[in-house]
Amino acid sequence: MNFFDIPLELSAQHRQDLLEFEIAHDTFYYEHMYRGEKFALNLLLESNSIEDDNADDGANPAILQINPRGSFQTPDCIHKVLEMFSYQPVRWSFAKINKKNIIPTHRDGQDSRKRNTVIIFPLQPYNEHYAPCDIMRFPNSKKPLESITFRPCYAFSTECWHRVKNNKYCRKSLQLWYADHIETLYEKFQQGQLLKKD
Repeated sequence: MNFFDIPLELSAQHRQDLLEFEIAHDTFYYEHMYRGEKFALNLLLESNSIEDDNADDGANPAILQINPRGSFQTPDCIHKVLEMFSYQPVRWSFAKINKKNIIPTHRDGQDSRKRNTVIIFPLQPYNEHYAPCDIMRFPNSKKPLESITFRPCYAFSTECWHRVKNNKYCRKSLQLWYADHIETLYEKFQQGQLLKKD
């Protein structure tokens, strides 16, 4: 299993509140590294739920100096998202891919134990122009096995080979990180243990 849909959708106002927070904290973004190379993916991380001794989880030390672990205040617009879940993530982040940038084929589950599965809320663009995430059979495959096109919310396994070829729009999303493999998270979803009941 590479992904599954989650029956949640943020209101237009809620998405706007998240984007305003993201824009206000733009200086906290850092360029993601993958196997020692710079990546086109930029991450704005929340760190207060990660253990202090995990210094190898990809966070830029300069950011931690400005925003030390345990001191970052999770805003109300994020709390409103977290309150939708009975099974909580280990971290949240914003992810940004600038226009025309390409995330090459990779998999990051093996390199980040806290990010085997992410729940993704697309924020911008919020329509069919949100560039798809291509699932690849092999790292050198030319054509995708399948593509995750725009949907309001979904869970995605970072352990599969995947890439993003972005278009002319800056692509932004809110991501909830889970250490669980996607099959485990799907089982919790099926059993009613992932989402809070109305």
